[in-house]
Amino acid sequence: MSAIFRRELKAFFLSPVAYVTLAAFYVFSGFFFVFGTIYSDTTDISIVFNNIFTIIMLTTPLLTMKLLSDDKRQKTDQALLTAPVSLSGIVFGKFLATFVVFLAEVAMLFIYAITMAFFATPEWSTIFGYLLGLTLLGASMIAIGLFISSLTESQVIAAVGTMVVGLAFSFLDVIAGQIPAALSFVSSFLTNLSFFTHYNEFTRGILNISSVLYFLSIIGVFVFLT
Repeated sequence: MSAIFRRELKAFFLSPVAYVTLAAFYVFSGFFFVFGTIYSDTTDISIVFNNIFTIIMLTTPLLTMKLLSDDKRQKTDQALLTAPVSLSGIVFGKFLATFVVFLAEVAMLFIYAITMAFFATPEWSTIFGYLLGLTLLGASMIAIGLFISSLTESQVIAAVGTMVVGLAFSFLDVIAGQIPAALSFVSSFLTNLSFFTHYNEFTRGILNISSVLYFLSIIGVFVFLT
């Protein structure tokens, strides 16, 4: 697994994918931080974490689109599968390499919190809750993207497919709101499956173990499917 991890991590930074994704994330998060917090003369950075949800939905698929689809396109997947490494080692190696790149994105948000500490004492427990929510959300999107990438040779299809599935999970609560009251159990089920429902608890400073388990379950299911 370590060999796959090093190979994938190196591949990220030998191509423009990681740099473009990191740059996009930094630009948009910086925009939200400056105009939503600094110019608003507030120490509340929840607006950054609320808006960054959409950015993760759009940028994470760029990281995952070539994880397995590129091997299939270049016909190197058979060599990879016959290498002296287990199938789970291949999957986890690729997942962890992508997750490390994603953590480089999230680290910038921690720097914003440190910046705010020079002006006022931030609520660190709430901020760490935000960061945990973002980390779990990103890991879930990576797991979904890894699975979609294993289904196709096209990186474009893999990226678009991951965005569609991620956004579908995100808007399940909106769909649930349109279901008649007579089918409240269906509405409740869809709401509990929504990314935004569980992520929103973190942005409100609530550390709910069920939300943590929800994201871990999403990760586990899609890694298993891959």
